[in-house]
Amino acid sequence: MKRRFLLTLLVVSLIVLTSILACSCFGGFESSSNSGGAESTANQFATTPSQGLEYEENRDGYAVLSKGSCTDTKIFIPDTYNGKPVYGVFAQAFRDDKTITSVKFGKNVSFIGGSAFKGCTNLKYVNFNYGLEEIGEYCFENCPSLTNIDIPSSVVQVCHFSFDGEIHNGLYYIDDWCLRPDLKNPRSNYTLKPGTVGISDYAFMGASYSFSVETSTSLKQIGAWAFRNSALTEITLYNSLKSIDSNAFADCESLDEIFIPKSVTTIEENAFTVRSTKIYCESYSKPSGWASSWCPPYSANVYWGETR
Repeated sequence: MKRRFLLTLLVVSLIVLTSILACSCFGGFESSSNSGGAESTANQFATTPSQGLEYEENRDGYAVLSKGSCTDTKIFIPDTYNGKPVYGVFAQAFRDDKTITSVKFGKNVSFIGGSAFKGCTNLKYVNFNYGLEEIGEYCFENCPSLTNIDIPSSVVQVCHFSFDGEIHNGLYYIDDWCLRPDLKNPRSNYTLKPGTVGISDYAFMGASYSFSVETSTSLKQIGAWAFRNSALTEITLYNSLKSIDSNAFADCESLDEIFIPKSVTTIEENAFTVRSTKIYCESYSKPSGWASSWCPPYSANVYWGETR
């Protein structure tokens, strides 16, 4: 009897030990997989600045002129070159380069010129620096592999064809910026998606069909020429809005009236040019950040201290 009991105990112990080993091995595999994923993401970008890039120098420092003799597929724009800041990337600098897979921008880059990476069909990853302010027109157009991107809050100018974008409710977006409407399927009313922070330069310019726009409570900026010469009939602006750029509503003959909340601290020149448009301002007088030519001179249709 004692011998049978010892044999049973041995069998049970072996089963328990086998189960523990199996769980340990599975746990080790899971951990290894997660670690590999993190490493894979980190490896998408170069860790050292690219060598061989062609630069142009001026009093502000250097800007990248072209890829030059650089053979990197992972481009890293440096913080400095020859001891001076690298402040930008010129237009068409890397245009139609099919070998580039990722781009990382140094901390001093403030602008990326038009078509700088246009046609880089294998470009999949972009790491923008905080401090970047301008992304030029057609900058990342025809980059089909670039599907996920984060635009830093320092950016104040995005053009309507800077990116291919993704459609949401009839509008193309990149990150939290509204780029332009889907002109193949025009709508009479557009509602910006929640979280939208900017309407790009030229976004609705020249749209000849009548339409209205409901903006978001997160919208901070309306870009230059955003609605110029369009058939916009109505737009709702909220207290999140900070700036209206030059010519944003110029020549909008169908816009009968607009309410500008007091949160708007900057309006650039010729933002409004149609005398018949009634402009209701929540501020009691013209803020110092509004250009002297923000609306038609001596317009009788500007009303101060209004409420919505």
